Amino acid sequence: MHNRRELLAGIAGVTATVATRSWASAAHVQGSSSHAMPAFMYVGSFTAKDGGRGEGLSVFRRESAGWTLIQLLKDLADPSYLIVDRQGRFLYSAHGDGTQATAYRIDQETGRLTIVNRQPTGGRNGVHLAIDATNGFLAVANYATGTLAVLPINPDGSLAAVSDLATLAGTPGPHRTQQER
Repeated sequence: MHNRRELLAGIAGVTATVATRSWASAAHVQGSSSHAMPAFMYVGSFTAKDGGRGEGLSVFRRESAGWTLIQLLKDLADPSYLIVDRQGRFLYSAHGDGTQATAYRIDQETGRLTIVNRQPTGGRNGVHLAIDATNGFLAVANYATGTLAVLPINPDGSLAAVSDLATLAGTPGPHRTQQER
């Protein structure tokens, strides 16, 4: 029990740190004080997978009374993992059970999104995204195919074709029907 409590306390600390850094980063991008919360929130959802009940990619604006929905992009299947670039100009999504990643331009005044382009990820079921420190590459972890793809990010925020694709070797996880590779 003692180790479990330490683990949970550690996770809570990391979560708070990540949230604080995200707020400070978003505030910096939007030109306000480093202690302000972000003005916009982007929420992905499962729209089809396993009976998903989401409607797509939602954009919310922070107002004095809370969060208000300002945009809903419905024509996207399972935009389940999202990441914003370091300058807060572009958002990227992986699509659960899909084979593509999508790039969006963020309107700095309204927070609204415009689709820039989509690119295949070289695998299926992108479950995690990361952007390198130079803001030049997007990494996509493809769960169902056990691959890690790298897609260059062009100066206009669009994604280029996969430049590197690594197949992860090793023993499949404990759920062989879900973790085949």
